[in-house]
Amino acid sequence: MSEKTKYIEAIKQDFNALVTVPKKYLADKALATAAFDRPWYEYIEFFNGYPNIFIGLKYFDLVDATLRFNKDFVKELIPLCSGYLFSQLPKALREDKDLFLFALSHTGADYVFSKLKSSCQEEGERWDEMGIIDIEYNLRCEIEKKSITENAGENLLKDKEVVYKILEIEPNSFCYLDDMFYGDKDIALMAVTKGCYNYSHLNDELKQDKEIIKVALEANGIEPLFDDAAHWRNIEYYVIRYIPSLIMNDKSFCLEIINDTEKRFRAPERFLHFATDSIKDDKDFILELVRKKPSVLNYIS
Repeated sequence: MSEKTKYIEAIKQDFNALVTVPKKYLADKALATAAFDRPWYEYIEFFNGYPNIFIGLKYFDLVDATLRFNKDFVKELIPLCSGYLFSQLPKALREDKDLFLFALSHTGADYVFSKLKSSCQEEGERWDEMGIIDIEYNLRCEIEKKSITENAGENLLKDKEVVYKILEIEPNSFCYLDDMFYGDKDIALMAVTKGCYNYSHLNDELKQDKEIIKVALEANGIEPLFDDAAHWRNIEYYVIRYIPSLIMNDKSFCLEIINDTEKRFRAPERFLHFATDSIKDDKDFILELVRKKPSVLNYIS
């Protein structure tokens, strides 16, 4: 067995073995590929029940610069170890639109889970359907909070075509975009549809847009929606606290929201909890609500 083969076998067992590899081998494509072409479940580490994902990709920094700056080689690696490798790339490559979109297409909870399940089946790991369900919630939450957009070049974050793809796959990355998009209604509607947490980043004018507010009130929060209580915690924290007082003083709009029981949230009267005092102290307005929703009494002044 050659010396290079010994190092390849060592890094297949442990990422950290890359630290011991002589410099002359760190420019070898076969060795670098072996380091990152591993079962996907090896990229998932659990501490106290919570997952750390793709930490092993940090070892890409040890690879020789001739490979780290090689776009074609990077595109060969990404399908093997995910698009999250993008965050470890040199700045010059992180400004490349084609490479960013390619990496983005290899990220996200659905993509990672499909690769994870496939990897487990191929390796004969005992990850049956119940086992996947047991870890899925925490793992999906962690994946959906992970972003490559925050490491993208500045010009990419001004490109509308790129922005639409970001919102499609990484909606939580809306906060990293160029400021001009926080006043773009088409982008804003897509952003808040994907996640209510994006409403807080809109400019003052769009925060007053009632169409956008209604969409934001229906959207999920930073975590997957499982019940009304979780939904309303997200809505209260990410949307209602940011709605301008001018809108919260609009009785007709508040009445429309509170009466809208056809939408997914089934306790819209809680919206009244955050309404201004002028709304809560309006006896005629409150009486009109109480006739339809007695639970409103829990939120009046």
